[in-house]
Amino acid sequence: MRNILFLLFSLTAVSCTTEIDHRGKTPIAMADDVFLYKEDIESVVPPGITGQDSVKFVDDYIRKWAEDIVFYNKAKSNLSNEKEIESYVENYRRTLILNEYQERLVREKLEASISDDEVRRYYEEDKSLFVLDNPMIKGVYMKVALNNKDLKVIRRYMNFRNEGDRDKLENYTLRGAADYSYFLESWKDLSEISQKLPKTADVKTVKDNHHMYEFKDSLFVHMLYVDSVISKGDYLPYELAYKDIWEVIYNEKKVQFIKEVRTELYNKAIKDKKVLIME
Repeated sequence: MRNILFLLFSLTAVSCTTEIDHRGKTPIAMADDVFLYKEDIESVVPPGITGQDSVKFVDDYIRKWAEDIVFYNKAKSNLSNEKEIESYVENYRRTLILNEYQERLVREKLEASISDDEVRRYYEEDKSLFVLDNPMIKGVYMKVALNNKDLKVIRRYMNFRNEGDRDKLENYTLRGAADYSYFLESWKDLSEISQKLPKTADVKTVKDNHHMYEFKDSLFVHMLYVDSVISKGDYLPYELAYKDIWEVIYNEKKVQFIKEVRTELYNKAIKDKKVLIME
């Protein structure tokens, strides 16, 4: 930051007269009576930039800033439909304000109103919407060199038959496993895992719970322990469908809620004679 401050103070500053109130800021450039201040550039300089890099950044920033000001004013002075543009700007501003207010209202009123029971009910009533195109599994994947001297031990631990096998297995991953993925507690699409397997691997054989599958290529053994599997054509697990269902319910309620708010405000405005329909 010291380098940046030194650079900014060393720039050729625009003369600061007593007639212009810069409100405590230090002007360093002016374009068409618009000032750029040292403080404005300080806030956009990338952290850690020094030396010639910082000089170039500031020079480029000032150049672009000045070009934008000059070009904008030139365009503004040569447009014949400025009122139309101002109308577009006002309409856009109104839309932004409406959207921001609507989102704030919705967040305050709806986010906490969607219960787990409501999401679960939606899931149970419309399960046909959540049919799997590919199997999903929970498990562990490990890729080990064929000549690994501990291959037999690793294979035994990969069956997860005894308590503590996971900790022992992870110790081996630090001693030569080419790849390792632990997803016993989260569902993975089998097609995602199959990308790690040899091209010759037949993933259609992966269909049993609590089973270790093994695939080989010329250099490695690919071991896949499947704790749980959901077959193609079965339903997406509820915990994976939850977020999408919540969003659907939220958006449906949002539309209805905004409609009710607008109607209520309109009716109140009619009653208070703030809205008049001229015949």
